[in-house]
Amino acid sequence: MTLPEIQKLRDRLYRKRKRWVLFLSLVMLACILICAWSTMHILPVYGRWYRANHFDEHPIGHLSGPFLLDISIRYDREPPKDAHLVNAETGNHIYGLSEDPDRSRPGLLILTGDFDDTMQKGNYLLKLRPGDNRSLTCNVDILPSRKYMALTATPYRNSNNDLWLEIHAEFHNAAGTNGPNVSISLNDPERKIDICSFKPDGPIISKQLNLSALFHDLDLPAGDLISISAWAEYAVPDGSGTAYSKKERVLELNAWPTHDPDGPYDYSMADTDTYLASLTG
Repeated sequence: MTLPEIQKLRDRLYRKRKRWVLFLSLVMLACILICAWSTMHILPVYGRWYRANHFDEHPIGHLSGPFLLDISIRYDREPPKDAHLVNAETGNHIYGLSEDPDRSRPGLLILTGDFDDTMQKGNYLLKLRPGDNRSLTCNVDILPSRKYMALTATPYRNSNNDLWLEIHAEFHNAAGTNGPNVSISLNDPERKIDICSFKPDGPIISKQLNLSALFHDLDLPAGDLISISAWAEYAVPDGSGTAYSKKERVLELNAWPTHDPDGPYDYSMADTDTYLASLTG
C-alpha cells in the first residue's frame, strides 16, 4: 500500500472515530438530560410520598396513669400530623392527643391528652408525621390528670389474721374542694352498709385501716364485698361548668390475702383509732 493510500485510510478512520465520539457524546448528554429531568420530577414526588409516610419518634419516658400530657411542638413550615403515643416495649399505639387551639399558633403546635390508669405502664415514644419541616423540637410535660382520679386499694393481714386495707386516692384538680373524698362500704347481696368515709384534706388521701377492728367496734354484720369509692368535682377544661371524677375498687372478703411477714405493710392503728374517736365526738 502506497503512502497516499495509507494516509487516506488514516483520514477515513479519524473521521469515523470523530463521528463515534460525537454520537457517544450526544448519547451521554441525552442520558444526563433525561436523568436531570427525571430527578427534577421524581424527587418532589418522592418527597411528598416520604413526608406523607415517614414518622419521627421522640422519647417521652415512663408513664403511669392517670396523667395529663402537655406537648409543645415547634416547627418551621407546616404543623406536624398524626401525633400519638407508642409503647416502646410492646409497640402498642395509643391515640388520644388533640390540639389545644387556644394556645397553638403558627410555628407552635400544642397537643394535650388526659389518660386514666387503664393505660399500660411503661416507657413511651411520641410518634408523628413531621411533614415539610426542616426541624422540629418537642417539649413534653407530664402533669396531674384534669379529670381522672387515682385510686389504689391494697388488702393485707397482720399476724393476728386481722383484715387490713391500705387506700391511696389522689386528685390534684378538684374544684371547690382541695382533693378527693373517700368512702368504704360493706356489701352483701341485699344491702350496702357504710363503714367509714374521709373528707378531703389536700390532693392526696392515704389511710391504713384495720377493718376487723372497725367491724367489731361498729358491730357490722357479715358481708361479701368491700367497696372503696373516691370522687371529686373538677372544672371542665372548656369552661362550660363542672363534672365529677369518680373511681371505685371492689374487693372480695373471701379472697383476702393471707399474712405476709415479709410484706411492706403498715400496721399502725393511728388512722383506725382516729376515725373511731371521731364518731364519739
